[in-house]
Amino acid sequence: MPHSKPRPLHFRVFLASPGDVADERALVRRLLKEELSYDPFLRGRVTFDVVSWDDPAAPTPLPARLTPQEAVIRFETRPSECDIVIVVLWSRLGTHLDLAKFRKANGEPYLSGTEWEFEDAWNAKMRPEVFVYWRTEKPKIELDDPDDPIVAEHLRQRRLVKQFIKHFMNQDGSFRGSVTPYDTPTAFKERLATDLKRILHKRLDKADTGLTVPPAPVWDGSPYPGLRAFTLKEGPIFYGRGREVDALIARLRDPAQRFLAVVGASGTGKSSLVQAGLIPRLQDGAIEGSQHWRVITCTPGATGENPFLALAVKLEHVLPAHVQKSSFEIATELAEAPQRLTERGGMLLAGQTDSAMLILFIDQLEELFTGVNPKYQRAFAELLAHAAGDPRLRDLPPVWRTPLLAHATKAVTSNWTGLR
Repeated sequence: MPHSKPRPLHFRVFLASPGDVADERALVRRLLKEELSYDPFLRGRVTFDVVSWDDPAAPTPLPARLTPQEAVIRFETRPSECDIVIVVLWSRLGTHLDLAKFRKANGEPYLSGTEWEFEDAWNAKMRPEVFVYWRTEKPKIELDDPDDPIVAEHLRQRRLVKQFIKHFMNQDGSFRGSVTPYDTPTAFKERLATDLKRILHKRLDKADTGLTVPPAPVWDGSPYPGLRAFTLKEGPIFYGRGREVDALIARLRDPAQRFLAVVGASGTGKSSLVQAGLIPRLQDGAIEGSQHWRVITCTPGATGENPFLALAVKLEHVLPAHVQKSSFEIATELAEAPQRLTERGGMLLAGQTDSAMLILFIDQLEELFTGVNPKYQRAFAELLAHAAGDPRLRDLPPVWRTPLLAHATKAVTSNWTGLR
């Protein structure tokens, strides 16, 4: 009889964490689904099933009669049934569970669903590999009013995380387990990749599957765009700038950061950093409470000397049908009343949840001072200032370092900050 072809080893990975590390959750999914399978040693020898309640490709059903934790238990694979459990924490432990439905064996309450998931894996008979990662970067919390309920809840959650970490210490101060600290999401992804490779190599050495069948490619064509910038669609093949993206996300996590300038010499990859690095991470949920990001990209000199027309051309094709106008009409309207951009932005987000945000990505901002008619400069700067004042709009202009930069940023917003 012919020998059957050996199959790759399949690993079920449970991802347990509260909502403040949504960026890390998305990075785990990308690592397992798109990157690790192309490691030279792992290629064609392993497959992964990532279990997480917020997976965009397969979100957990949430029937009204079930609590979120009950829904996870009913519709997902339990942590104790998985091969690897990854727990990621930062400043929150999560919402406490219904005491009538969830209690520990000793009668104590679970501090959150994340703790329940950890305990389910930790106490399993067939113990999975459990990794706990803790982000040590201090979260930004306004402490002007310590009696504010929101501030009080932030502080309570922070204490719960530290209380959870005590799981891994004995009363005499010795270790009974390990927690892996990290400072940024990219550092977490790099450490997780290293840890998983060590575990998987050991498992494969024991199994000796002998498989060398490569997985199907996730990208067709050349991964090198040449002299042009990487686009949003090329996010899956954009690598090497993770820490810079971390820094941008950290800035944007501050609600007061309405205008963000990416500054650097010409040709250093500012447009690629935003289009293929930052925006995909935002759309994957990197910032808690902002799950839907719509992007309008505009280059001031794209249509000649009128930057309003360049922006209007982009808006013309995305505005709802019942409010559509020609690009010339929109350009004239915005030039005469720049503040009306916020009205147009509201139309683009109509019907979306409160978490929906609009990014106005001004690429090659220096063209506002080098390639357009001077009569439009002040009005277009006023348009950006009005956009920066709208809580659902964000300005992201990568700009070339020029002597005009300081003057330009003062004209746009008083709270400008740049990355140098």
